[in-house]
Amino acid sequence: MCARSVVMAVVSSLCWISQAGHVCPASAAPPSPALGRAAPSVLVNLAVDAATTATSTAPDHPAQLATDGDAATAWCPSTMPASLTVDLGRAEVVTLADLAARYDKAVMIVETQYGWTLQNGDSLGNFLWQDSQVIPGYPATPDGQLAFTSDLISALAHVPGGRGAGIFYWQPEWIPGVGWTPGAGSPNDNLTLFDFSGGALPSVQFTDPLRACRQFAPGQAPCTF
Repeated sequence: MCARSVVMAVVSSLCWISQAGHVCPASAAPPSPALGRAAPSVLVNLAVDAATTATSTAPDHPAQLATDGDAATAWCPSTMPASLTVDLGRAEVVTLADLAARYDKAVMIVETQYGWTLQNGDSLGNFLWQDSQVIPGYPATPDGQLAFTSDLISALAHVPGGRGAGIFYWQPEWIPGVGWTPGAGSPNDNLTLFDFSGGALPSVQFTDPLRACRQFAPGQAPCTF
């Protein structure tokens, strides 16, 4: 599992280590202060030449051993859960078409969002609040949000073999007062498909931008919001 994460990485890969795998030598798994018992741990060897860092290391099993190119050596965490970050030193661009072909499966885009404003609708800090976080060509406006979401649909439509399965928009209704609990603030309130008062934004029709124009900007050509 970890090796796959590295292959799919864009500059670096964060590989979370679970209990699955080979058990480290007993001497390499000291008791975890947090758990008050011996911590489950695993050997990890990616056998590639790359810089590595880890959240914890056991004696004689440093993180560098995970990527030293020698299959006989491996990194072992001293506490669990643990993570190993591998810096590949290069960027790998993986497209939806690449994924569909590589795994012979349909693909979908999950937990996507985009901002319709940089303003904050409540007292809780937002995930998106400054221009530097905005993707060039897609301003944090109702127009920009609709363009971003409709372009995602277009990207899926171009996956060969009709394997673009769909999009899951993350928490489209988390306006102020509608969050993890009723009345709570939301860090997503400017990433929703509704304005701060609950009014629908043009992006609710992101699967059909022309319908969005007819509904939210009737008679405008080209339409803006």
